[in-house]
Amino acid sequence: MIGGAKKRVIPSEAILEGGMAVYRLPLRVSEDESELFADFLREELLPRLKGLDPQLTVSEAGRFTLKMDARWRMEMGSPEVMFIRSEAHEGVLTLTFSFPPVLSEDRDFQAFLYNLERRLLAYPLWREKKVRVVVTRRIVSRGEQVQTREKGLEEVVEELQRAKQDVDAARGKLEQLYSMKGEISPSVFADFERRYRSAAADALKRVRSLSDRLPDLMDSVSKQRATLVKRLADLDVSAKLGEISQEQYASRREALEAELQSLSAALSILAWAQRELSAPS
Repeated sequence: MIGGAKKRVIPSEAILEGGMAVYRLPLRVSEDESELFADFLREELLPRLKGLDPQLTVSEAGRFTLKMDARWRMEMGSPEVMFIRSEAHEGVLTLTFSFPPVLSEDRDFQAFLYNLERRLLAYPLWREKKVRVVVTRRIVSRGEQVQTREKGLEEVVEELQRAKQDVDAARGKLEQLYSMKGEISPSVFADFERRYRSAAADALKRVRSLSDRLPDLMDSVSKQRATLVKRLADLDVSAKLGEISQEQYASRREALEAELQSLSAALSILAWAQRELSAPS
């Protein structure tokens, strides 16, 4: 079912409230992040909704309403609006999307809603890039202060993945070289050995430059992963008890598993980096 989640009709999961169809989006945001999430909407979502005349309103309490035109109805000569709203409960913001029920059967609208959901579920990765505070460093050679931003999880993971590829490539070449040792002169062998050992060492220097970040990132990712595993278990129970529909279950499980897969991959490369740094030279 998860593999076929893209074929589901999301609007059919909505309920009718006050003449509007209301769909609960599978994303939860801490109230403490309300301002950050509003920034995410401004940077990542609003530019992609230009054709719908989006209007974002944020209250002092951090609640927001994103209003947009129901373009599909406008083409039929009956302009209406749609809304994304936040609701707070026990320190968590939940999101609802309200739209004219008549749009439920429109295929273009179904595709729009699916893509909207996917874009909103990208918030955790976007947040990881932004939460690193700006730090001030003194550049001794210039005698002035500049501001630099610490790399976020995604950037560190990408850098470590590139370093691992370079390390693996260099070590692979060394293995090939050792298998040819009896076939080439000692001086040629030494030159190539020096070249590939140097390439591996250079790649590991890039890993070492991130060593002070590794423990905190490992701890953070491990905790996030444990939380996701629990949320998946809770979701399974909710589905078995009939608290949510099978369509809602498939949608939410797909999103959680995608995030879990991303965190597991991050944890794997971080663990590799720690092993490399702790290995004897």
